[in-house]
Amino acid sequence: MDLHTLPPNHITTLAGSGYRDGIPAREADAGWPLGVVRRPDGDLIVVDYHAHRLWRIDADGILHNFAGDGVPGDRGDGGPASQARFYYPHDLAQDQHGNLYLSDLGNYTYRRIDYETGIITRVAGSGRKGRGGDGGPALEAEMDTTCGIAIDKAGNLYLSSEWANNVRKVDAQTGIISRFAGLDARHYPSEQGDSRPYFGPGLTLGGYHGDGGPALEAGFYNPEHLAFDSKGDLYVCDNSNDRIRKIDRQSGIITTVFGNGQRGGGGDGGPATEASLLMPDALCFDVHDNLYVGEKYGFRVRKLEAATGIARTLAGNGVP
Repeated sequence: MDLHTLPPNHITTLAGSGYRDGIPAREADAGWPLGVVRRPDGDLIVVDYHAHRLWRIDADGILHNFAGDGVPGDRGDGGPASQARFYYPHDLAQDQHGNLYLSDLGNYTYRRIDYETGIITRVAGSGRKGRGGDGGPALEAEMDTTCGIAIDKAGNLYLSSEWANNVRKVDAQTGIISRFAGLDARHYPSEQGDSRPYFGPGLTLGGYHGDGGPALEAGFYNPEHLAFDSKGDLYVCDNSNDRIRKIDRQSGIITTVFGNGQRGGGGDGGPATEASLLMPDALCFDVHDNLYVGEKYGFRVRKLEAATGIARTLAGNGVP
């Protein structure tokens, strides 16, 4: 199967059916695919959450193991990614040089795979579950539900935490981590005064507010995947608020661009801000800045047209 000759406006299964290497991807069991990127050479890299692996699909549609051995764990930093272990890898992003960055959810870390050498290293997270560390080295920071990851043109990393309900930034030059959007979700329940999270999204500072103001003062409820448009504005899947929100690169102001907060699948053909979504869980842009949104429980792929602001359903009928 040649990826360059797939027909437009048709769904083609690329992977699915067995944890086997070297077979057509359509015959493989994809487990639970989450993040996906296209490499500079045209191959696809797919994060498989349940298989604790990253797969590579070449231009002929053949599946290859790319990173991880399928055994959950935390090892391999400083060595080949093919020999590393992950614990529920979640999302994937790629910088302008082809280096890959992934969220290793169960290990509370973010990791990088070098495009030239294939070496994997840790770039954020100490491995300790928590929410402390802002203002210090990203490698020493605590993490909680490492989900989304995105990279701007300067190489800065943006990391979303589903339970901490915020987005953090790792400066490319200094390696310092800071809160970029959302409230400070640390809690101090222990007598010792240590930073300890209350587990569960219902016990954090989740909510929906702040549109029209600074993103640092906004409330999110389970933010997950992230993406940049061509202007450098950051878009956030505000999953449990059933909205897609935009953070302006220049002003830092946050607004809702897709979703009215009412769970459902209505509104196609009208303004995206008046349409309903059902737990948006993935997003990406095309070269024209049209936004594509995957709905976790809406079982649809929706499109926000950049030129008109109109919402449409691109794929799916709402039935799993």
